[in-house]
Amino acid sequence: MENLENKTNEQLLKENEEKYRGLYNSIRDSVLVADLDRNIIDCNPAFYSLFAYTKEEIIGKKTLYIYENEAEYNKLGEALKVHHGDKPFFETVNYKKKSGEIFSGEINVFYLTNDQGKANGFIGLIRDITERKRIEEKLTKEKNKAQQYLDIVDVMLVSVDSEGIVKLINPKGCEILGYSEEEIIGQNWFDNFLPERYRENVKEVSKKVFAGEMESVKYYENEILTKLGNEKLIAWHNAVYKDDKGNIIGTLSSGEDITERKKNEIEIKRSSRIFEDSLNEIFLFDSNTYLFTQVNNAAQQNLGYSMDELRNMTPLDFKPEFTNESFTKLVEPLRKKEKEKIVFETVHQRKDKSLYNVEIHLQLLQFEDENIFTAIILDITKRKIAEKELEKYREQLEELVKERTKEVDEKNKKLADQMKIFVGREMKIIELQNKIKLLQGK
Repeated sequence: MENLENKTNEQLLKENEEKYRGLYNSIRDSVLVADLDRNIIDCNPAFYSLFAYTKEEIIGKKTLYIYENEAEYNKLGEALKVHHGDKPFFETVNYKKKSGEIFSGEINVFYLTNDQGKANGFIGLIRDITERKRIEEKLTKEKNKAQQYLDIVDVMLVSVDSEGIVKLINPKGCEILGYSEEEIIGQNWFDNFLPERYRENVKEVSKKVFAGEMESVKYYENEILTKLGNEKLIAWHNAVYKDDKGNIIGTLSSGEDITERKKNEIEIKRSSRIFEDSLNEIFLFDSNTYLFTQVNNAAQQNLGYSMDELRNMTPLDFKPEFTNESFTKLVEPLRKKEKEKIVFETVHQRKDKSLYNVEIHLQLLQFEDENIFTAIILDITKRKIAEKELEKYREQLEELVKERTKEVDEKNKKLADQMKIFVGREMKIIELQNKIKLLQGK
């Protein structure tokens, strides 16, 4: 009965050995069994396939035989000393195949123990991680590229999760907000960086986007709050990213600070409105060709030409008093910067051939790399009429003054003559009185 039982145990051991041997031979990782002196005792088929050695070539050899160099061999040796008899551990070293090819390998070391529980060898599971390393290096390069992009891109990049917690912010974003990265990451974007007036509305929209109840807005503009408490207007381009199940788990938004641009646009619109609504005629024309680039409404209406017509015209087309030579001579001081402005009077001819008097204020302005003549035209027709009327009145007044002066001169002459007669009489009376006195003996 005892022999039968022992036989059964032997059979079970044999079956177990065959089973584990089958597993040992079929495992995809290369398996190396060595003693404490690091002599190779056994290897599985995957090992022979990876290193290209036969059993006869490798069994009994030091494991140094399969390392790139002694430094790599010693590297694992130091790890074996540190972890001697401990739980399994991982180490990455460079191995060398029979052909001399070097590859990066990861070894998972398991210790073998005797009946007393003391370590008497080890098993190493070696995995060729060359491809993994290549992928990791590629990912690292891509990550570095992405980080470089984050560092140098001239727009704000912000990523938040479904709760509005900031997961990523790039240096430009920190610059615009005025905070450090550490002060932003982990904070609630809505509560800390959006003006209170539309904070709740944005939260509600975000909640619906993450719940899949509405599409994410691809482009929008809103203000953000900086560390100094002022607001900046940002133009956002928004995108979502999803998990493997298609659930939205975060948003990535790129934002451009358009605060100054908006101010400039408003200023441009204001200037454009002033330009278009001005009652004076305003012309912009090329400094070389004299072709008009822009003409305001007042000029178009007064001349009778449309903007499409004026684009193919120059000031000479309605300045009958000028030739190309005389006009070029006139503007030469502006080109040479001898004068900042020229003011002169001339006549303009409308499309219907009628004429009107104008006073022109001409300047040469530079827009970026382009020189443009700017002419502000004052219609002085009424002023000219008034000047003529004034001249006529002045002439009439002078004539009247002459007439009055003549009349006064004539009256003064008569008065003078009368005075002479009166004085003569008085003199005769005095003379007669003196004679009477003499006769009376007085």
